Amino acid sequence: VSMRLFDFPKKTHAVEMSNLTFTGGNIGGKTGGDGGAIRSYTPLTLRNCRFEGNRSQYGGGVYTERTTLLCRDCTFVKNSVDGGGMSYGGGIGTKYSTTLLYNVTCLSNASASAGSAIAMRWPKGNSALVNVTATDNESSGGNSMGAAIEVFTSDAETKGATALFRNVLSANNRRKGSGNADFDYTIDPGVHPRTIDHCAFANGATLAFPLVWKDFHTT
Repeated sequence: VSMRLFDFPKKTHAVEMSNLTFTGGNIGGKTGGDGGAIRSYTPLTLRNCRFEGNRSQYGGGVYTERTTLLCRDCTFVKNSVDGGGMSYGGGIGTKYSTTLLYNVTCLSNASASAGSAIAMRWPKGNSALVNVTATDNESSGGNSMGAAIEVFTSDAETKGATALFRNVLSANNRRKGSGNADFDYTIDPGVHPRTIDHCAFANGATLAFPLVWKDFHTT
């Protein structure tokens, strides 16, 4: 049965959800659409929530578009996206959004293409990943953006965006094809500064952009 658990359309009030478990949302497949558990076009705040076993084409657990996603103390486990080569964000998928993740764990999520744990496509505003852990996630696609954490933009609409990565651990993730399994960041050089601070990417990182880094490790 295909069923998204929650759908928040445009022009609705901001939504906040706390202390909840989301499981069994299923809107997968090549034409399945976005957000297995939650799709939101309005500002969404999630606190102390767990997403497990949800499925879609984009954003297996959560998908947002042209809005702000704030996650605090949330866990994403065994969510997946499987719509073929254009799937992204096994746990979390965002598009043209500001993405704010604090104390978030992504474990054993899967993607048929990019971002088995987290995928940020064409991020806007001032995004941040702080105290984020991505482990044991798997991307089965063979393209160059198959890492557990994937950030991609080449769109003029996102110029002026910034991104901060602090205390991010990405390790023991797997991918098919060439490239690393942990972190890909491909961004137009005209976008404003990005900072990587006290992060560890165990299997390397693709960093196709100017950056500021502090205590940044790959092995």
